[in-house]
Amino acid sequence: MISALQTNLKPMRDDISAMKDQINEVKSSMAKMLAEQDGIKAEIAELKKNNNNADFKISQLETIVTKLTPTSTSPKQTHDDIFSNEKVINELQERASRSKNIVMIGLLESTLPDIAARQAADVSGVKIF
Repeated sequence: MISALQTNLKPMRDDISAMKDQINEVKSSMAKMLAEQDGIKAEIAELKKNNNNADFKISQLETIVTKLTPTSTSPKQTHDDIFSNEKVINELQERASRSKNIVMIGLLESTLPDIAARQAADVSGVKIF
């Protein structure tokens, strides 16, 4: 009878040892899963931090962009500005054309209406002088 019980206990012992092995495997798998879960939590925390930093930088850039965009849609140069620029350009052109002129003191300026006659009178006056 004892031998019959021992033969019945042997498969039970084998089953119990197999169950212990399985429990140990489950424990080791759980430990690995917990470690991976902690790693994932750390990565999520890092991603949240990076996301917050990115949101902050985006808001700063939006502020800069709003400061840089022009507030009015009117043309940058008004009619008066363009007219003033034309006056300056004309003055510079006149100065350039007069830069080769010679000033003669004591020579009367001719008042003839014809340009050619006036120039001829000026040349003859310079020759006399």
